[in-house]
Amino acid sequence: MTASDFLGLLLHDFRKPCGSQPFIILFSARTGSNMLASMLDSHPEVVCHHEIFKHARPHVAMCARVDGVALGAELLADKQKGWRFVLKTLTNPERFRALNGKAGVKALGFKINPTVDKAQILPLLLNHSLKKVVLERADYLAAFTSLTKAEQDGTWVHLARPPKPAPKADTTPQKVRLEPRKLRYFLRKRRSVARIIRMVLKISGQRAFFLDYSEFNNEETISALLEFIGVAPNIRLTAATKPQQKQNLFAQIENAQAIQRAFPSICAAHLKAMQQGPEDE
Repeated sequence: MTASDFLGLLLHDFRKPCGSQPFIILFSARTGSNMLASMLDSHPEVVCHHEIFKHARPHVAMCARVDGVALGAELLADKQKGWRFVLKTLTNPERFRALNGKAGVKALGFKINPTVDKAQILPLLLNHSLKKVVLERADYLAAFTSLTKAEQDGTWVHLARPPKPAPKADTTPQKVRLEPRKLRYFLRKRRSVARIIRMVLKISGQRAFFLDYSEFNNEETISALLEFIGVAPNIRLTAATKPQQKQNLFAQIENAQAIQRAFPSICAAHLKAMQQGPEDE
């Protein structure tokens, strides 16, 4: 990233000239970010994009997908000029008010993973014109197990309504072996990133909305989130992806006893989260 791109992301007021409220979702893998983005995008006053930095073509909101995962050549041309120009297009409500009946778009957002989009995260985190939604998952064991499974089978998203009937398959849960060394690194990284984000927000004097995966079904919390980004609360949201299965993972972890002995606190947190997380659909 060039110095001019850095300063452009840091200093640009994304609320002007369109008057909409832009926001970013700060997330880590397997915290339910795809589900949250699609839920927010189902609101008539919200357009919520997915990952726009990670991939060669920005993954835009479900309501704006006219070419697979991108708006078209316009964004690729913007990308050549710099990320500030991409974001100016993606946070312009005039581009989205004619899509899927969204006549009054008031908030536009996108996802960013601080550990992946390292070049863009600092200027965007410090930019006061962007409201921050910080997505977390206190159930570290579920997040790490889900991440390990996704890395093994390559399945990162489960659509709520598959386009075609899926063939019958063996539904017997496949056991997964968790590497204690990788789990320790995962915990250190997740916790340190969370501390840094909170510290930067506090030092820069910004408010943020902190949301845990277990709260997706809490109507009061979701209404408060909608108020935070400046749109009508008490709107029923729908997700385009299914929640990760809520179940006791110890029967699926090959070395469960060793993990329980080595990581008693996160195992206890997992048992507690089983009583709180989003229900299976």
